[in-house]
Amino acid sequence: MNVIRVNVFTKRLALIVVLWLFVIGATSLWFYGRSYNEEKDEQSTLAKKLKEYERENTELKTFLDDISNKILESGFHVPNIAKQLLKEEKPKVKEKPEELPLKPIESINNTNISPPHEYESMRRRIFNNVKSLWYLVGSRVNLLRKELSSMLPKLAARIGSTLELAEEHERTHYEVLSRYLKNELSVMGEVDGFSAWRENEAIKLSDLIQRRLKFLQNPPRCDKAKKLVCSLNKKCGYGCQIHHLAYCMIIAYGTEHTLILDSKEWSYHKGGWEEVFQPLSNNCTDKGDANFTLWPGIDGKDQNLLLPFVDYLKSPPPYLPLAVPEDLVPRLLKFHGFPFIWWIGQILKYLLQPQETTQKLIQEAANKLGFRQPIVGQCLQVKEKGKALNAKSPFCYRVHIRRTDKINREADFHSVEEYMQPVEEFYNTLEMRGKTKRIYLATDDPEVFKEIKIKYPKYEVIGSPEMVKYTTLESRYSDESLSGILLDIHFLSRSDYIVCTFSSQVGRLAYEIMQAYNVDASESYFSLDDVYYYGGQTHHYYEAVYPHKSNGDGEIDLNVDDVLNINKHYFNGSSHVKNIRTGKEGLVPSFKIQEKTESVLFPTYPEVFLALD
Repeated sequence: MNVIRVNVFTKRLALIVVLWLFVIGATSLWFYGRSYNEEKDEQSTLAKKLKEYERENTELKTFLDDISNKILESGFHVPNIAKQLLKEEKPKVKEKPEELPLKPIESINNTNISPPHEYESMRRRIFNNVKSLWYLVGSRVNLLRKELSSMLPKLAARIGSTLELAEEHERTHYEVLSRYLKNELSVMGEVDGFSAWRENEAIKLSDLIQRRLKFLQNPPRCDKAKKLVCSLNKKCGYGCQIHHLAYCMIIAYGTEHTLILDSKEWSYHKGGWEEVFQPLSNNCTDKGDANFTLWPGIDGKDQNLLLPFVDYLKSPPPYLPLAVPEDLVPRLLKFHGFPFIWWIGQILKYLLQPQETTQKLIQEAANKLGFRQPIVGQCLQVKEKGKALNAKSPFCYRVHIRRTDKINREADFHSVEEYMQPVEEFYNTLEMRGKTKRIYLATDDPEVFKEIKIKYPKYEVIGSPEMVKYTTLESRYSDESLSGILLDIHFLSRSDYIVCTFSSQVGRLAYEIMQAYNVDASESYFSLDDVYYYGGQTHHYYEAVYPHKSNGDGEIDLNVDDVLNINKHYFNGSSHVKNIRTGKEGLVPSFKIQEKTESVLFPTYPEVFLALD
């Protein structure tokens, strides 16, 4: 039965390559059918482009074969898929169990059967590569059309209808194939027999981290405990301040110091942190009369330390982002695509426990906006221990559009159309399952609400236009501004997908918090600008999973297992990286690289017992 499903995948992936071959073949005919009177330099340029496209096509075919082989070797030898496929394709399969190439199991919801790490890695890689191929083919077809039109205007006019046909094929057949593949890969994670295990493992690991943090923050004797003092009043916005606090908590966890939060005269709320969120400890919230030394102290032996902002941190410890505790990594890699995001999500889950008044504010806003829980459908979103959200509920998509304080400083202007394009693509996929089109809009520009309702009348837009007046720089440090940003981040993080700019602290913060309420939401975003980063991070590593030979045009060579610093992903199927081995910077195909987890030895807190199955 796994062979049947693999054949479906490989046939559809093969069709993608066939479409690419169509573009190359058509272009070849145009080239060889040209008049001998045309310029030789044009001939040379076009021939070079053809050679480049043919090389890319060879790489895509190799990639397709590699995926097919690896799926057969490790990806689909999983238990539950036999029962699922027997339901779907019973006439094609013999009934005798011994003839099935899959192992039988006792229950489709067995939480004791864990997936191989290789299977999870390959499943996520295929999903990402489908997106990369979509970007690559789309951008190449558009580029080819522009180049032919500029170099050969007369010929371009004659073959215009053929080019339109190629573009139509790319936009329809490939787009539909891409949607189906992403949809099937998503469903595969539900029916492969491991979904119950993933959810159970996510719950258990989250519970372990929350208990470790509670243990650290509630020492038996506060006066004897090692303490790390963190001041909340960093002169920046709310998202930046929360990221600063999370950095403090990570250092406290790594050094086994109880974190003492100094939030007096907090810029966002003069009453301090504890009037908005729960205190970080039940019995140790004050630094008392003890003597404190500025980090890193003397020989690391100081009992009490004052932690500076990460911008001024000397002798940085190994725990800084994007490091992940070594004891968690093997377990995380089996159910999450970006372990650091899960780790920081757990830190934020502990820190951002609302006071009763804050929870009331959120609930009243949800009722007023018509934002009702549960709102997420297909994702296995963990609401309560051992309990998943209703899979039949409508999707609510979130869009974070920010235009005031970041423009001309950290981020460029992006139009409504740029934000809505990934929304449209996402809902085009979900329409296979009959989901409702809804968006939660977080923005500092009130005109965006009107613009989206006019240009996209089929969408239900949820948001608070009246709160926009409190998003200006002049009103930033006010209770109304705090309420607005709290609500936006809450609703953004309770989404199934986020469209934002990662140059925005709010966009990154919502993406991080989202991880604490989903089994794996690592791919549940679309950033219009930056790759994900954490302020003060030491590095962001990727690794090469396929070799690459540069063809010039700003590309660099890769060997398998090369470690890379990621700079940017482009929407044409390429990424800008620095190869640590060679020291060279340049472009590489996105499907040839993947995220590399930075595993670091943290304390394991043996006093906190592991949860029993």
